[in-house]
Amino acid sequence: MFFFANHEPAFWQTQSVARAIGLNLTEALADRRLAAGDYDRIVRRCRNCGLSPACSQWLAVPAQPADGAPTFCPNKPDLDRVRARAAV
Repeated sequence: MFFFANHEPAFWQTQSVARAIGLNLTEALADRRLAAGDYDRIVRRCRNCGLSPACSQWLAVPAQPADGAPTFCPNKPDLDRVRARAAV
């Protein structure tokens, strides 16, 4: 699993979006709200998205924590779902 490296931009972009919505992916892995394979897929999806400039602009807005991942993000359903599990 985890074929991405922590120096990869998509890894850090994913971390940043998660942090902006109040989600700690390391904690989500540790408490099993997020499986390692799902995390890998989320980062891969980010890598292949092509909307990194829009994402960077969204992250630059200081209205964080956001209510959820941006609507254009292909990882929105997964990130919002994992985030919601923390509230339970």
